[in-house]
Amino acid sequence: MSVGWPNQPGQPGQPGAPGNPQWGYAPPPPLEPPRPQGSSVKGPPAPAPRPVPSGAIGWNAGFMLMFGSMFGGIPMIIFFVFMLTMPMPWEDWILDYRGEKSVAQALSARATNTSVNESTLYDVDVQYSDKQNRPHRATLSTLNYAVIKAPVTKAPLNIEYDPEDFARVRLQGDSISAIGFMAFMPLGFGCIGMPLVLIGLATALGRRKVYKHGTPAQARIQEVTASASSQNDQRVMIAHYSFQTPRGIFRGQWKTVTPPGVGEVIWVLYDPKNPKRSLPA
Repeated sequence: MSVGWPNQPGQPGQPGAPGNPQWGYAPPPPLEPPRPQGSSVKGPPAPAPRPVPSGAIGWNAGFMLMFGSMFGGIPMIIFFVFMLTMPMPWEDWILDYRGEKSVAQALSARATNTSVNESTLYDVDVQYSDKQNRPHRATLSTLNYAVIKAPVTKAPLNIEYDPEDFARVRLQGDSISAIGFMAFMPLGFGCIGMPLVLIGLATALGRRKVYKHGTPAQARIQEVTASASSQNDQRVMIAHYSFQTPRGIFRGQWKTVTPPGVGEVIWVLYDPKNPKRSLPA
């Protein structure tokens, strides 16, 4: 809904003029309006290419970059840490497809820095023979207390091994991955958040280009509405404006917590090839 300031009356015969019942729109300034003495309108933007302030990327792009980075970037980092520090579920898929059975002897066990449900994950070094009776060594990751004590008890271990990668082994009936499909949860969040980052980045780059090379024009604030967002306990407002170009009148909007009043004149920058792409200077 509209909040804040009423529209200023227009000139006689225009919408919003005294005696004219139609309110809600004031015409944009002409292409090169004169600025009277004492005008509150700031001077025109610097000639292109002009320096681009950080705020030019816009509230929407900034929000998508920030939210997408937290919601997608951090989980993706966690997923890659999982990949580097612990066996992943596809190790089990490979053994399900082509695993061979054997009996192994445990050689040693050592604690890792990884824990699952507050239980420390152990690496157990084992030795086994393949179908050709060739000896191999590998490492099992397990939480099983009996397997962890096997180097001391000398109990044999029934295992499955990968005939194409003899270092890939697991206990029969057990799994290599300690957390199973939960390892893919960060990836799921990342698949949701990373598109927001890409959209925000594309929006930010587009706005930077318009700000740096855009054509300046004066615009009039037509309406100020409240958004559903807030920033630092302040309501984010949407300022709607219109401006004149050689191709006609165009409208734009931007989000801010300090909007100008309705009827005020501001400078904007727009893409001459597509004047719908504009932003305040």
